Formats: sequence, C-alpha cells, structure tokens
Amino acid sequence: MNAIEQLKIQSGVIVRKSTIPLAIIISFGFLFFACNEMQNPVSELPVIESFAIPGASAIGVNDTEPVTIQDFKITFKGNSYDPVANTSTFKYTVTRNSSASGFNYMAFEIPECAAGDYAGHTPSESSSVTDNEIRWTSSIGTGSSRTHTVTYNGKKTTGMIDATIQGSGSGDIQTELIPGPCKGVYSISGTVYVDEDGSGGRDDSREGGIDNVTVRLDVNDKVATQKTSSNGTYTFNIYIGGEETGFTLSVPEKTADITDFNELLYDTYTPTEGDGGISDNISSPNLTGNNFGFEPKTDEIIQKFDDGNEIRLKTEVPSFWANEIKFADKGRRTVFIKSELENFLDKIDELDLTYKFNFGTDVDERLKKAEEILTLKRRSTELEVLRANLLAAKLNVVSGNGAFDENDNVLTDFNLIILKTGSAAAVTLDPPSTSGFSLMMNSTTYETHTFTTTSSSTKSSGDLLLSFNGGGGGLGSN
Repeated sequence: MNAIEQLKIQSGVIVRKSTIPLAIIISFGFLFFACNEMQNPVSELPVIESFAIPGASAIGVNDTEPVTIQDFKITFKGNSYDPVANTSTFKYTVTRNSSASGFNYMAFEIPECAAGDYAGHTPSESSSVTDNEIRWTSSIGTGSSRTHTVTYNGKKTTGMIDATIQGSGSGDIQTELIPGPCKGVYSISGTVYVDEDGSGGRDDSREGGIDNVTVRLDVNDKVATQKTSSNGTYTFNIYIGGEETGFTLSVPEKTADITDFNELLYDTYTPTEGDGGISDNISSPNLTGNNFGFEPKTDEIIQKFDDGNEIRLKTEVPSFWANEIKFADKGRRTVFIKSELENFLDKIDELDLTYKFNFGTDVDERLKKAEEILTLKRRSTELEVLRANLLAAKLNVVSGNGAFDENDNVLTDFNLIILKTGSAAAVTLDPPSTSGFSLMMNSTTYETHTFTTTSSSTKSSGDLLLSFNGGGGGLGSN
C-alpha cells in the first residue's frame, strides 16, 4: 500500500463533490491564472465501469451471450486470476443440444499473445495440445454439459479467440469467436497530470499525475469509465478484432460517481492539454500518451481558502512545524510528540511526488534536517521559502490535516494535488535574484524574502502553498 492509499484510509472519508462560489479576496505579488472550464455533458449511453485489472474483459468482448457451434452451446463462465499462483483461468460450460450428433473434435485457440504462457487445461482426458490450440476428441452426451478450463501464467485480459467444432466423423467444421486470453485486445492509455506551468504538455520529471479522476472512453457506441491511479495513469483495454477503430477520450466535468475528484478538480484547476477531448483511431496494440493536463486556478483557490466555506483549512505555517520538531518531548507543550513527527517524515518519504526531501536515515538527523528546512530567516532565498512551505504543506497533509469540506471531511485528493503543484514548482525553481518580495496573507506580512521574477508559474505555486499553510484555523489552536 502506497502513502497516498494510506492517506485515504486514514481519512476514512468519501470525497464530496461540490460547486464552490467564487470571489477574489486575497491578492499576492505572484502571478495568477484564470481560465474557463471545459464543459463535458454526461452521456445518456449505458456506462461500463472499466478496470485494467486481471480477469477483466476488454471493452467490446461478448462475454455474456453463449455461442452456438454445431448445436453445441459454449457459455463463458469467467476469467479468474490467482495472485498466489499468478495464473489466469478461463472457464466454460459446453452443452450439447438434443439435436446435436456429437463432435469429432472441439478445439480452443491458444493465441500468439498467450502461447508462451499456457499452463494447463481440463479435462485432460482425450485431449492434446499444440502451439496454437487445445483439442478434445471425447464428445458430450445428448442434453449434457461439461466444464472446460484453460489456464495461463500471468495476468490475462479477456479478448476473443477461435473455437472450432467438427461434427461426428468427417462432419462440417465450424469456427466462431468465444471469450479467451488477450487476442484482439489493444490498450489506450495516458496520464491526467498537474500542468503547473500551463504549457499544454507534460514534463513528467516535474508534473505529477492526479489521482482518482474519472476518464471516459467512447468507442463503437459503447461508453466506459475508469479512475486514474495514484500516479494519474489510466488504461482502457478494448477488443477491436484487428480492425482500425475510432475512439474519443475525455475527462468529464461532472460524473455520477460521488467518490471521484472530477467536480472539485474543475472547480480549482482548468484543463489545458486534452481540453475538449481526444479523438483518434487505434490500429496497433498499444496507444499511449493520451494525456490530460490541468493548470491551477491559483487566485480562485486562494479565495476559496479565505472564504472558508466549501474548503476549510486546518494547517500551520513552517515556523509552527519547526517548533514542534525543536521542542517535542523536551518539556515544552507541543501538539505532536517526537515519535509522531518521525512517523510523519516516513510518510513524506513515501509520497509519490516529483520533489522529495533527503532527510537521511538517522532518526535524530532526519528531524534536525526537517527543522533546518522549516526554519526561515528574513533574507531566506526563494528556494528556501518554497522548500519550507512545501515541507510544511506535506506535514499538514500526512498528519491528517489540510483541506476539509464544510462537513469536516478531509479532501484527500485536493490535498494531494496541492502537494503535486508545489512539487512541480520546486523542481523547476530558478536561482534567486536580488529583487525583494513581500508575502501577504489577510493584510498581514508573514515574511519578507528575496525572490526571482523569471517564473510566473513558480510564483503562482508559491502563493498557493503559502495560502494553504497560512490560511487555516491552525493545529495548535485545536
């Protein structure tokens, strides 16, 4: 289990979808971006929830309707994955209709995509195996059924394979498609990511993926949806039978899933790459790089922080965390004890972010290093200020705090995207210059430091972190 999954379990909450009123209240010296949101109406077509996981059928596979060959009905009973043995087993029921005269043989194809992974079949009696098929020569009694299984090593998505039956003696030979391993299955994949600089293209060394976002696929009059993983990636497996097929991908602004991040994402970030959807044709096994970028609406996010209605903050500034580390277990009252702070640093190490702190391995040295990063001076550089606020934001989040909705449910996905935005800025931060800048919060000057003026996105992300850390009710007052 990764750190992001642990945060979601720790919060024990379903992210509530909301529409948040906008009003600009806070102003900073950093630059902001304000963009229009993309409108993606929810389709009225039936939606398939698609998972790129073992046992799942590719979109377009007929895995529910029996297939009749020579009056034998073949019913697919499923593709089950055994994680211990690391095998996928395809199960079928073969039924002989009363009018059938029996068969000379029945063969199931072993497709090229799975040939090296064949692991066994049942029944084994009166059967043989070649490189490309399993053949049974013992027929089934009139009106009777028999279970057949075929097992392959590894995780196999369900595609469509050939099943062939020859009637008794030298009867007719008939071949039809039935569900089976991987044949004809192509994948469409990409990443939903934080486009921190609004460039419309992803720099994966800096711009991390966004978790728990529903992506929609329209293909062959079917609609499928899938939520992104912790690193923002998604994969749709579709069966196209070797024919070039058109498709459209989109990130809906509104969905029926109350647990995804889409609504709040569009409230606080604006689409860049992939805005309006991605339409293409697939004719090769793997089509990658179908990415969707989202740029932070920094001024609107900060305004929401200040409003404190739909998004409520329970956060602290770097100096709070520096003092927590400095005085924990030393006779002075602190909110957290030393062991808790040590655990927070461990959780920070595990976060899937593009900018990581090197605290070292020794426990005391790790805490000392964190305290040094969090301790700002009047002439701290822009890099030092950004690092301090990024670390404070991480501590706010891994401690179970950060942003909450009006019902006091932690907004885990939103907290993580704030960290990913700040991490992108930290990776690309320019060297400090000699121009000064004053950071303001609710008309109060917190610190005055030296900043560069070469990167507007870094300034914007810096403002976002400062507001996130300094705009809340505070942990120390709870």
